[in-house]
Amino acid sequence: MSSTSVPDAPRQPQTNADIADLPATISVEHAGAILGVSRRSAYRAVARGQIPAIRIGRRLLVPTAELLGLLGLAADVDAATVPRSE
Repeated sequence: MSSTSVPDAPRQPQTNADIADLPATISVEHAGAILGVSRRSAYRAVARGQIPAIRIGRRLLVPTAELLGLLGLAADVDAATVPRSE
């Protein structure tokens, strides 16, 4: 029987440096890993509005700053440096 390699799930950030290194948006799967829930539970939480998400094309992405805010963690993002389209 041949074995296929399954990519490792994103690991949960362990330090403030790990949190600071997160990109502006992360996948629902990655958000689930940070929260310690399964992929399925993460997608269900997005559908219920418990995890904030934005849709870009066919992809659902979780804004990192909003996720960290839900967890009571501060994201070191200077809003003045983030361009906003209006």
